Amino acid sequence: MPTFTKYGIYLGLGLIITSFVCYFISPRFFLTWGSWIGFILYIIMMVMAVKEEKFNLGSISFKGAFGQSWLTYVVGTLIATIFAYIMMHFIDPTLMDTANEIAKEAIEKMSGFLGEEGVEKALEAIDKQDTYSVFGFVRSYLIGLIFPGAIIALIIAAIMKNKSADAEPDFL
Repeated sequence: MPTFTKYGIYLGLGLIITSFVCYFISPRFFLTWGSWIGFILYIIMMVMAVKEEKFNLGSISFKGAFGQSWLTYVVGTLIATIFAYIMMHFIDPTLMDTANEIAKEAIEKMSGFLGEEGVEKALEAIDKQDTYSVFGFVRSYLIGLIFPGAIIALIIAAIMKNKSADAEPDFL
């Protein structure tokens, strides 16, 4: 099994466990702080995948480090996205309403920046969006592969690469 697959599965399972723990603390905690806790798991698993691959190969290029970390993100996020869909549609469908309430509260807090008209438009957009449909989850997943996924992977690769490994052939 490729290193990124192994750590991607660990990441996905870790995100599911973290989600359940946050959910049992409070659905609002799950929807707000749960993502920040998950962010820490992303970084840890992405770094561990690169570290293991670097150990296995003896060194790793920027391209190899980026591939390992980003593909770990891809696998872990796919698992977490499928779980989030199941969570919001089958385990607790009221989470969709709670998530919309949290988004509306955040927009109302920004009323000084957006102005009255901006707040009204933003609140209307929340009511019209299809964030929690299959298409919405797929769209969020694909966008997330670039930001923050690829951005984090680029940073990790820049930090963890070996300068002498640039001539090394990679799996990508």
